Amino acid sequence: MTVEPLGVDGPLPRTARCSEWDFATRGDPWFPDQPTAPLAYATAREECLACPVRAQCLAMVLDVETATWIGHGMVAGLTPAERAELVLQRRPRRFFDWGKRTLAPADQ
Repeated sequence: MTVEPLGVDGPLPRTARCSEWDFATRGDPWFPDQPTAPLAYATAREECLACPVRAQCLAMVLDVETATWIGHGMVAGLTPAERAELVLQRRPRRFFDWGKRTLAPADQ
């Protein structure tokens, strides 16, 4: 069975390694039944790290998760916790301005 991994603007190129994965016989290592089990994502990480469109996939998921957190599954070789760290780095830092009682950019 061949799948088309979805990107923000449609499917990722057919050169994505996950597009050739046989989910029927090999299962789904990107969304394992027990994601906290040791080595749960090992196969997916190996496939992602060797994928020719990994950078495109990572850019897509970071754009999506910066706006709306999805937070599950292996994407572009990163677990939800690893992506969360990158998403937090991309978000503008803000602080609560007690005088104005509003959130303000951290660089003010």
